[in-house]
Amino acid sequence: MQLSITHANVGMINIPLDQSFRLGFGTLHTLPRVHLVLVAETDSGQVTGVGESAIDFPFVHYDAWDIFSALSSITAHEVQLEVPWTSPVFFNDEIRHFPSAVAAYNMALDDIIGKIRRLPIYCVHGWTRDSGQALMSLPYMNSRSELEQAVNEACESGLVPKPKVGQGPKLDAETILLLDRMEKVEKAVFDFNATLNLEEFEELVAKCSSARSNLEGMILEQPTSKKLGINGLQRAVEILRESGLEAEIAADESIVSSEDGVALAKSGIILNLKIQKVGGFYAARSIEHAVQRATGNLPNSFVGGTFPTAIGRAYDQHCAASLPSANLPGDGWLPSTNWFEGPKHLIREAFKEGNDGEYSPFDQPGLGITIEWAKIKPFIVYDPESAYRKLRLGQKSPIVIELSGNKSYAEVYEEENPGLSATWNL
Repeated sequence: MQLSITHANVGMINIPLDQSFRLGFGTLHTLPRVHLVLVAETDSGQVTGVGESAIDFPFVHYDAWDIFSALSSITAHEVQLEVPWTSPVFFNDEIRHFPSAVAAYNMALDDIIGKIRRLPIYCVHGWTRDSGQALMSLPYMNSRSELEQAVNEACESGLVPKPKVGQGPKLDAETILLLDRMEKVEKAVFDFNATLNLEEFEELVAKCSSARSNLEGMILEQPTSKKLGINGLQRAVEILRESGLEAEIAADESIVSSEDGVALAKSGIILNLKIQKVGGFYAARSIEHAVQRATGNLPNSFVGGTFPTAIGRAYDQHCAASLPSANLPGDGWLPSTNWFEGPKHLIREAFKEGNDGEYSPFDQPGLGITIEWAKIKPFIVYDPESAYRKLRLGQKSPIVIELSGNKSYAEVYEEENPGLSATWNL
C-alpha cells in the first residue's frame, strides 16, 4: 500500500504526576510526551493518524527534545507500507537515530492504515489474542507494610505486581523474599532498571538462596547494568542456575535490536518488547522473526510500558494483542488511568477491562480512540526548545526529573552520547 503523507505536525506536552515515581535512575516528577499527527491523502479523502512518543531519559540515551526535533524534520512524502509486519520504506536519518520517534511514526501510520481498512490495528497486523494480563508497576515504598498493602491490592485486582528494586543487594533481597512469602503472590516481576554489577547480583542471589526460597514464578528484569550488556545478563542466568533458584531473567535495556534478541533468546532470557524502546510494532515483529529464524522458536516475551498517555497505551495494547511471542503478563496491557486520570485521561473512551486483571484492545478502526484535544491543551509545552535548554543547563525548567547520584542532567546526557555536548541540538 502506498500512502501520500501531505502534512506532519508535532507537539509536546508535559504532565505533572500526582505522586512522583522513583526508579533506579532517578525520580520522575513530570512526564514530557511528544505527539505526531500525520495527514494522508487517499481516494476517499484525507485520513489523520496520531502517534505518541513516550519514553524517558536516561532509560534511553535521548530525551523528548531529541524526539521532538527529529519528528519535526518530517515533511510531505510518499511511503510504501506492506502489512502485517514489513517495515515502512520511509525513515529519514533524523528519525532513525531515536527509536521512540520511529515508534510514534509507525503508530501514526498504523492508525491511518486501520482507518482506511476499517479495522483496529491489532487486526491489521494479525490477531493473536483477545486480551492479556497486566503487570502493575510499583515505585519504591517507604515501608514494608506500605509495599505489602500495594502488592495485595494488585493481586486482588488480578494484576501481577512489579515492584521497583535496585537499591542494593540487601534491600532488594528483602523485597523479593517478602513477595515470595506472601500468600496472594503466585508470580511477580522485579524491575531493577540495570542497577547492579555482577558482584552485587551474586550477593543478592546468595541472600535469597540462604533463605531457602527457590523463587519459582519470579522474574528478575534487567538486574545487571547496561555497561555489562548482554554478557551481564547471560552471567546472571548462570549465577541463578548455579544457586538452584528457579527465577528467570528478563532483558529490558539490553534488548533493542534483532541481534540483541537472538543472543538473549539463545540464553533463555525473556524479552521485554517495549514498543517505544525498540521502535514500534514493525521493529518488535522483526525481532521475533530474527529469533525464530535463528532458533526455530519464538522468544518468550511481553510488551512492556513506558508510562504513556491513553493514546500511547492504546497502541501498546494493539501490539500486545498482535505479537505472537507476547504471551506473558505485561505492563503494556495496564490502562494509563493508573497514573493519568480525569483531566489527564486524554481520550473519550474507557479502557476495556475483563476479569482477573485482563484487558482488551480497542476494537474500532485504527487506534480505536477519540482524542480529547481540549484536555491536551493545558499540558502543551509551547516552547519545548527553551524548556530543554534550561533542563540541560541545570536551570529551572517545567520538565522536572531528579537523577540518581551527584551528576547533573548535562553530565549524564553527555556520558550517554559520547562526542555530543548537552546543547548540540539547541
